[in-house]
Amino acid sequence: MVGNAKVAVADMEAENGVLHVINTVLLPPASVVEEVVEAPLPATVVDVAFGSPVHFTLITAIFKAKLVGTLSSDGPFTVFAPTDAAFAAALDAMNMRAADLLARPDLSTILQYHVVPIKALSAD
Repeated sequence: MVGNAKVAVADMEAENGVLHVINTVLLPPASVVEEVVEAPLPATVVDVAFGSPVHFTLITAIFKAKLVGTLSSDGPFTVFAPTDAAFAAALDAMNMRAADLLARPDLSTILQYHVVPIKALSAD
């Protein structure tokens, strides 16, 4: 667990880090497990999220917050990636629409709260 989030899918590796799917959106204070198949790793954690059918809101937010370049750099990064369902639940709880979240001036800060500057696999 990370904060109150549970890891739904762990260890989605990329050359520059790892992405863990979580079931909630992490907010800064005050403000299906598949068999592993040997295959080339996606180049970046952004590529992993972009290739996922359940991370449309996250990818949209990463682009809107202008974090694509940062998260596509060498890293390493561990990303705790809320699913679209997690964003929907958070938006409902905050009485917001996705457009409201994407327009927040602290969107980048919220997203960065989901990133750790190390490669941390679930077994670590």
